[in-house]
Amino acid sequence: MTAAWRGLAGLALVVALAAAFQPAAVPAHAETITVTSTADGAPDGCDTNGCTLREAILDLGPAAGDTISFDIAGDGPHTIKPLTTLPAIAEATSVTINGFTQPGASESTAGPWEPTNADIRIILDGSEIPSSDPSGEFGLWVSAAGTTIKGLSIVNFADEGIKTGTFPSSVVIRGNYI
Repeated sequence: MTAAWRGLAGLALVVALAAAFQPAAVPAHAETITVTSTADGAPDGCDTNGCTLREAILDLGPAAGDTISFDIAGDGPHTIKPLTTLPAIAEATSVTINGFTQPGASESTAGPWEPTNADIRIILDGSEIPSSDPSGEFGLWVSAAGTTIKGLSIVNFADEGIKTGTFPSSVVIRGNYI
């Protein structure tokens, strides 16, 4: 083997070793975004000033498995009245919206044929969305596979409380009043 070939072989070995010891790509991690306000003003992102449901939906990351939880001060129930249609929960994410995380709320412990004893403390009320808003017919629009919505009361929308998009069979809707 000539010196030139030995040099190329050595260079190839260095490149291969460098590639082998590169840090692995860090996968995006799921996070919990906590709604702390019933307001629906101009979205500026969830920060130390609080977080609205609209901001929480807009802040969802690309990682599957994000959770939107609730911790709104006071006894409740708390009513969230969007002024325009909420953003869609897009296909790139799957999320759990869990109203049962609001302090004082609880899932039903009743049996299958017994009346529910759930305590729902988060109300999503569409009565403030103008009738001229053509997309204001529904409360939540979910087009992401693997999404779960639970523990919400969804009222006063023109058509559907929850609209499912491309993957309706993989959206779990349970423990809600719609």
